[in-house]
Amino acid sequence: MPETENLHGANLIDAVYGDGPPPPDDPAECYFEASKLHLRALSWDVPGGLALDQSEELQLLTQRAARSNPSREILPLPDPEPLSRDFAEVIDARRSSEDFGPGELPLPTLSGILERSYRVRLVNGWPLRPVPSGGALYPLDLYVIVQRAGGLRPGLYHYDAFRHGLTWMREVDHETLHLATLQPEMARDATAILVIGASFWRSRFKYGQRALRFCLVEAGHLQQNILLLGTAYGLATRPIGGFLDDDFTANMDYDGVNEAPVYATLIGPPGDGSP
Repeated sequence: MPETENLHGANLIDAVYGDGPPPPDDPAECYFEASKLHLRALSWDVPGGLALDQSEELQLLTQRAARSNPSREILPLPDPEPLSRDFAEVIDARRSSEDFGPGELPLPTLSGILERSYRVRLVNGWPLRPVPSGGALYPLDLYVIVQRAGGLRPGLYHYDAFRHGLTWMREVDHETLHLATLQPEMARDATAILVIGASFWRSRFKYGQRALRFCLVEAGHLQQNILLLGTAYGLATRPIGGFLDDDFTANMDYDGVNEAPVYATLIGPPGDGSP
């Protein structure tokens, strides 16, 4: 019997806590406790719930959940490239790629990924998106760092989920961001980096401390959409959760506390070593 047969994942608890209990101010445990919901305290745990139910103006306001750049020119995206792969095949084929090949990301393909992952659609008069969201508050925004995509100027774009277009933001220091992914070789070869940013306050006004959980869960829903769509289009994708926060935060114009980048994706044509 291999020696590893005697190992169990539960043993990792010793690596986290050592020989004794965590300190009383352990940040992870303190947050998890603070974000729990209790039936007798829902009015405190969900502080904005009653206000939202009673205010038509507030309800209308929350339906426009997105960063707005009305003074910036928007680049309309073309019709999405059609999808033809079977869903079961896409699920089975999804892998985190190790490398990327040459070439550009076609603009209709990028359009398809953005539209089918997070575009706003009216459902019974209500603006909804293709992911579950706590209270349908949609606290996320998508950014595209273009490197070689559809003939677009390299740099940072914001995706307008209401108008299905890209808004030019600025040039970026690509090399700094490559290093910030902690996967610089792969990041250099990718045609684009999609960044999911969260405005926590868009959820926190209603859900209080629970909001962070909802924002991170929603980022996972959105990321899976992006990864599956990339696979459906025959692209290589690599989710990046461990990145250097300050470099991405500065480029998104976030303050890093109330708003912050939470997830990123490298995307592009597959390389020779991609599964």
